Amino acid sequence: MSSVFRIWIFRDLTELHCAILGWYVSFAQRNVHVALRSYRAYLRY
Repeated sequence: MSSVFRIWIFRDLTELHCAILGWYVSFAQRNVHVALRSYRAYLRY
């Protein structure tokens, strides 16, 4: 009973970590795009 509950919690935490990781990756990609744009604007000066 407790081992099954522990596995269930572990699976939920893994899914949560995957969701957070996916959100972080998409956020980082968007930020990289913005950073590259601002860097090119900086190079123009």
